[in-house]
Amino acid sequence: MTLPNLQKLAVIILLPLSIAVLWWGFRNQDDPVWQEAADLLRQDVRTLDNSADSLQLLYTAFHKDSAVSDSVIKNLIAKPYLPNMTFEKFKSYFNLITERKFIIISGVTGAGNSTLVDRIANMIANETSSGSKPQATDIENRRKMEILCAPQFDLDLHHRCIGYYEKKNFIKGDLLKFWDKCRAQPKEHFVCLIDNFDKINPETFFGPELWQKLDDPKYAVVFGKDTISIPDNFYLLCVTHAGVGQKIEMNNEHFKRFGGQVNLPPASIELVLALKAKKKEVESDLKKKKNALEIQKETPQYEDLKKDVKKLENQWAALTDTAHLQRFIYFFTKTNELIAQKYTSGHQLGQWSDVRKQFLPKDFDRLQEIFINHINAFHPQTEMKKEDFAPIIYSIENEGKIPNSSPIWRATDKLADLGFASELGVAGSFALISGVFGWWYFRRRHQYIKEFTGKVYALMSDFHQNTKPYDQLVLEINDLKKTFDDLVLSQKVNYNEASFFYGFLEDKVRTVEIARTTNEAFLKLMDAFLEDNVLTESEYAKLNQFLESIRFKITTPQYQAYKNQIEETYQRFGA
Repeated sequence: MTLPNLQKLAVIILLPLSIAVLWWGFRNQDDPVWQEAADLLRQDVRTLDNSADSLQLLYTAFHKDSAVSDSVIKNLIAKPYLPNMTFEKFKSYFNLITERKFIIISGVTGAGNSTLVDRIANMIANETSSGSKPQATDIENRRKMEILCAPQFDLDLHHRCIGYYEKKNFIKGDLLKFWDKCRAQPKEHFVCLIDNFDKINPETFFGPELWQKLDDPKYAVVFGKDTISIPDNFYLLCVTHAGVGQKIEMNNEHFKRFGGQVNLPPASIELVLALKAKKKEVESDLKKKKNALEIQKETPQYEDLKKDVKKLENQWAALTDTAHLQRFIYFFTKTNELIAQKYTSGHQLGQWSDVRKQFLPKDFDRLQEIFINHINAFHPQTEMKKEDFAPIIYSIENEGKIPNSSPIWRATDKLADLGFASELGVAGSFALISGVFGWWYFRRRHQYIKEFTGKVYALMSDFHQNTKPYDQLVLEINDLKKTFDDLVLSQKVNYNEASFFYGFLEDKVRTVEIARTTNEAFLKLMDAFLEDNVLTESEYAKLNQFLESIRFKITTPQYQAYKNQIEETYQRFGA
């Protein structure tokens, strides 16, 4: 083969190889959580609702009683409702709790720890009406005791639950009486559930004598004429809030007395289950509303029904859009990861908080605000801001790619740490100059998008803080659009990027217009009521009802400003 032919062959082989290497080198890596979110939506898990036979096996193994039907057992843990959780989770915590007998279950806000422990307590106490066991319907026959704690009630709870002396006679509290019932029925299981246990001082609640006995079972405790012992068939389940928000910070002195602490983290799978349950609910409601729409075409309720149907159709569209739900689940999971890294795991937000209700695409800003408000309510040293979500939003917009995770980017960071970046950078600059130029051009176009979306976010921040008039806000947004139009005409931004920005901008303008319309309606209503310079109690109530009806259409500062205006007007013009 001649030299020219070899050169041509080398070009044919090396050119696509070089392009492939550059593509690989600058390509960001996939976040495994992105695929996990998609897998969760496809995963078919066993929930408590469809695990009656497994619940019966779990019940039988613990109570040694196979005469109770699976439906009775299912109803036992469905008081007051059947929680939407996996059977495996219920089984895991049930076995753990029944093995330890004393335990502290800690969970973040919305993790569902109170519900989980309550249903497990129901199964342990076994207040059924089957076989020879009478149903425990009155307080005297109950085998489950519940104590709800609140700050500054430590001593009151001690008197009510442990007891007190009256004229040298000891009056037993509810917990000591409950222990008497335990000893009277040694073959049954009795449960005491203490919720919000971190809101009080445990030492004060139990008192010095019982506190010592919890540490040393041989320690003798005598109240009045009674020697106090803790029954073998007694279970103590304590529920606390994890991390921040505790009045009492639990330590080893508490854990060794109460069987240790188990943390209940946020569960993305239960968020998926909540969305699936909501989908069934919306499907049923939509069918009913559509049927009613056909029947009431000529009635005054027709227009309201049309609005209800439209709202349900929007919810149905979101709940059947798998790609959208994947983004929603991913944002929930990654935001909690971010919170754990930047703050603590105790700052995280669970799946049963208001987060689960923000599944519509238009609710994305509200979803971010819920996390921000939740974190900042604890007054951290560094407040959470919308900018903190930028890496997560980048991944969502780029099919799960992690920003700044390409091999070349990571290698550059590593070399910079080792001090070799400048030497190797000069050596490699000539080989990569064409690729770097193309990359720069691509990044430059995206920088325009980032710059203009950042300006829109800044304007929307003024809007959410109620610091800028509507007219001025719309004027500045229009000025931004005109400047961006010039970039499009000069081909500095391509069609796809322009389409994304215009859609983004239109959504924000729509939000402002809705708020402006709402504001005008509020002012008109206020003026109508004050025509006679008197604001009656009925008109005051109607203003508050109207404000509550628009609460989710306006920002929190706007809502508070309207609320203050109503109160000031009522103070001034009230009848």
